[in-house]
Amino acid sequence: MTVEQLCLSILYEGEATGYDIRRHFSEGEAAWFADASIGAIYPALAKLEAKGLVGFEIEEQVGRPSRKVYRITEAGRQAFMAGLREPLAKDKFQSSFLHFLRFAHLAPREVVVANIEARQQHLDEEVGRLEAMLSQSSSSSQGRWMLEYALAMTQAMREGLNTAIRKICADPSCGKDRSAEARSPSARG
Repeated sequence: MTVEQLCLSILYEGEATGYDIRRHFSEGEAAWFADASIGAIYPALAKLEAKGLVGFEIEEQVGRPSRKVYRITEAGRQAFMAGLREPLAKDKFQSSFLHFLRFAHLAPREVVVANIEARQQHLDEEVGRLEAMLSQSSSSSQGRWMLEYALAMTQAMREGLNTAIRKICADPSCGKDRSAEARSPSARG
């Protein structure tokens, strides 16, 4: 899904500034769909505006710069609906943390423990954030279901991490520093 399509999806549900759209990507439901920086959002909005899919009004603010408030046009609504009929790309899960775990046996134990604890904290915070979003949600039933699904997936990741920790720490080589061993001529044969 492109940043343009995601911007249309946010504007489909109501007017928003570029900053509001960024918040959807960093804190809101859209965070589960993609990551988009301000540097990607504003060019996407400019392209959508050039295509006539969104419009904007300048809103004056007291003591602050004016801001653009974007809204989807009827052509934008039609384009968004047409995009929903397109075949979906396969989900792709990539994780630098999983890459680290794959080679955790080569890292010092304190680094392994620190990275695992940081990941556990991140997942705990994400569960808390999703639970708070659900308790405050005024979303449609589809929006609630999506939040419930995201919560279940995050809880499953947390449980999966606990399983991985047990397996990794059961390995006798867990957290041994093998960097010196790998550099030694006898280790290379």
